[in-house]
Amino acid sequence: MPPRETINYTTIKRDFEALRSGYENYKFFMKEYGIETKLYFFCYVVWETTKKNAKEDQVLEFKKSFENAKIKLEPEINFYLLIGPKDDWKDYFLKDGSLDKYLNKQIHFF
Repeated sequence: MPPRETINYTTIKRDFEALRSGYENYKFFMKEYGIETKLYFFCYVVWETTKKNAKEDQVLEFKKSFENAKIKLEPEINFYLLIGPKDDWKDYFLKDGSLDKYLNKQIHFF
């Protein structure tokens, strides 16, 4: 079994760059066929941990990722995070007031 990769800013940023790179190739079809499109990135995380520091660190990584997704690079990436279990994570996201604008719009708990 391969080792798990930690979900961190670097790996999410790398995925954003891959989406933007693919979008560059897609521009031809947008122009040719008059297609309007946006890019979406979904991150689905099920992580049960009792380690407070791990949760706080992970919330910080997601915060950086949301900020990076909103950088006015062409095109803007809509970043959606689905994370659970809800009881384990919600309070950690609520502590950081800068993430409030994403709750129930782009950050969802299950």
